[in-house]
Amino acid sequence: MGRQNLGRVIRYNIIFFIALALLAEFGAWCLMFYNMNFDPGNASAVVLRRELDRISNGGLIFPTYYSNTQRMEEHFSKSILRPAAIPYPRDRNRKPIAVFGCSFAYGEKLRFEQTLPYKLAAETGRAAFNYAFGGFGIQHMLYMLENGIWIGGTEEPEFVLYIFINDHIPRLHTTFGNNSGGGAMAGFLFHHPVYLSYEEQDGRLVEKKHRFPWLRYSFLVSQIDEAVRHRMFYGGGLEKNPGKAAKYAGLMKLHFLQASEAARKIWPHAKFVIARYDLDGTVPDSYWKELGDAGIVVLSLPEITGVDLRRRDLRLEHDEYHPNERAWDIIAPAVAAKLEELSGRGAVLDP
Repeated sequence: MGRQNLGRVIRYNIIFFIALALLAEFGAWCLMFYNMNFDPGNASAVVLRRELDRISNGGLIFPTYYSNTQRMEEHFSKSILRPAAIPYPRDRNRKPIAVFGCSFAYGEKLRFEQTLPYKLAAETGRAAFNYAFGGFGIQHMLYMLENGIWIGGTEEPEFVLYIFINDHIPRLHTTFGNNSGGGAMAGFLFHHPVYLSYEEQDGRLVEKKHRFPWLRYSFLVSQIDEAVRHRMFYGGGLEKNPGKAAKYAGLMKLHFLQASEAARKIWPHAKFVIARYDLDGTVPDSYWKELGDAGIVVLSLPEITGVDLRRRDLRLEHDEYHPNERAWDIIAPAVAAKLEELSGRGAVLDP
């Protein structure tokens, strides 16, 4: 009789915890439903809000479970690039510029002629290829260069230009392969594939094999993970933990070094240039100096333009995050001048 009672207690406890987990998951779904429709309330809220409004067309949006099982190669093949910017007339003696980055370099909500690559082409007389895409980070450039994605047959550029924003540091971190380029809501809204990330093994970066990747399908786990991630990267967590800050700065440095190595294998004479859009101390200056010492050109856009690029009038009207055309009108001539200084020689420029 005692064994029967014990078995019954165990069964009831199992049923109780399953019901509790389902209730918590439903509560997390309700919270995401509320956030999507009424109060995004996170760092990417303004950007996401416009997408939500566009998708909903005035109606309600219901978060659904991930349905994207694409491999990374498929994801790249279905992403649409900006066309190459070809100046007219074009100076055939001047090699192109290959631009990498995220939605900043892509030109979020901007027309083709308002983007940085287009303006660089106009300033320099060089063709400019735009390999940037929304939500991407340094790891996506590395993947493209090591696997020849999108760049096969491309004319050898003189410059490989990466537009860096501080948000690319958090994008190096993903716990279960959940989206790191737009937060928990973006993953359940747009159904991205497993988010690309790398880890260090014996001094080299290899694609990360996520443990428990199925947890990214949980509304509850994704929102908890997003809250922890947000506190660590945006809530002052790195400043309070120098060891963790050094870890991610070092990981960033490894990404750039390995990407520049991959670029040299494809384009032996190309110069690798990083243009830092914002400067808030997320990455200590020593790491940028080490990249410079390794032959990578590091430019500070606020310093070469003499402008605080965080100014509200340099952001999109309904988007407090992305640059508008006026920002690129300031940046493009300054970057073009620095690239022309670099042309034909390999010295690292002082920012």
